[in-house]
Amino acid sequence: MKKILDDIRRDAILKLKLSEDKDQNLLIHAALNLLTLSTIARREGLLALEKIIESTESEFLKLIATLIIDGTEPNLVIEIAANEYWTNEPEGVQAMIAYFNLRGMIAIQSGENNQILKELLQSLIPFHWRTTYKKQLEETKESSKNSYQKEISEKFTNIHPIFQEKNTLETIPLLEKQIDELSNPSIQRIIRDIENYDLSICVYALSEDARKKILNNLSTRLANVIMEDVIHYHSISEKEVSNSIFKVLSVIEKLYETGEICIPAKLEKTDN
Repeated sequence: MKKILDDIRRDAILKLKLSEDKDQNLLIHAALNLLTLSTIARREGLLALEKIIESTESEFLKLIATLIIDGTEPNLVIEIAANEYWTNEPEGVQAMIAYFNLRGMIAIQSGENNQILKELLQSLIPFHWRTTYKKQLEETKESSKNSYQKEISEKFTNIHPIFQEKNTLETIPLLEKQIDELSNPSIQRIIRDIENYDLSICVYALSEDARKKILNNLSTRLANVIMEDVIHYHSISEKEVSNSIFKVLSVIEKLYETGEICIPAKLEKTDN
């Protein structure tokens, strides 16, 4: 099958050399589209591509994607796609776009790293078009990043678990009160001694105000990781919630006793 891909690649490169500069945006768009599909597939799985592919104008891409989503064996995907390529014999930039779609979707099916796919596609873009490609790639990355963060934030905000066990109902307000009273430097110190799993469980269980205060004291990267974890919690037991809250309360108590953090309510109680 490697020879089949190589033959298509060579044919596409020869035909691309006959293309004009006005065709560069078509090729760049095809590359950026594949990188977007790859990102979605890695985050959500191949099935997530089904609805996206329905709207594509490329029947060749739609064919390959459908075969892959349906679980067709890679060699058979290549054979069917090669038959389509040589039957229709696309010309100019369209030949390279067809190769992009075939090679890119095979990479997505096999789970190849996005960075490798990006470099592979770039290596096939004429050198004098690459500045435009890189510029549009950066713009797309920033836009996708902002869109993804917005999506994560919206899903996270809509999560409101309901608890029934007495122990859970008692410990959650206790932790929320502690968080409300703690200064930001104290919260940052506490977080250093808490496993991410326990931190995400607590964030999952707490009220909106307590969540915000914790997330605001995390790096953007870690806050996104925590929110992603919370979104994917579907079967967290109340026992797990209670255990994580107890661990966090224990860390707070320990750091208070060693004088590493200050809790105003405890100071008032001591003064009285």
